[in-house]
Amino acid sequence: MTPLLFIRPTDGWVATPHELRQIIVPLDGSPLAEAALPVAELLATRFAVPIVVLQVVDTAFLYYTDVGLNYMGGLNYGTIIDSLQEAAEGYVHQVAAGLLGKGYDVQTMVPIGSPATAIAAYGHEHPDTLVVLTTHGRTGLAGLIVGSVARRVMQQAVVPVLLMHS
Repeated sequence: MTPLLFIRPTDGWVATPHELRQIIVPLDGSPLAEAALPVAELLATRFAVPIVVLQVVDTAFLYYTDVGLNYMGGLNYGTIIDSLQEAAEGYVHQVAAGLLGKGYDVQTMVPIGSPATAIAAYGHEHPDTLVVLTTHGRTGLAGLIVGSVARRVMQQAVVPVLLMHS
């Protein structure tokens, strides 16, 4: 399927041109999400910009499992989040090592929170960014229940988003 480039217009319905200074690739640990890496590599080479590998530690499930956690004896949220963040950091560093081995300039980030909100926030802070991500293709009931991070990124981000269908 053909990738789609989404450029959100400003309030005056004009696309604001920016000089591209970095490419962010949000990953969730799945091979599906990693399918965005070759495109990011191609663009990073073409524009001579670094790649930012990002994985958000999604804490939303903690709100839904609160009752279950308390029933099981009250696990410590801080310990759970620390463990998730440590695993995410190991993952993004592994991906970054592969990119560094190919000669790319790579940075890593592991924010905590809602994936779409964290990705969009990074774009707000770095308006010279292109987000490159793959959609999992969830639609219908699965899309409503699990949600679509890609859709929410496109709705919230002020930077261009290159979306590739799985």
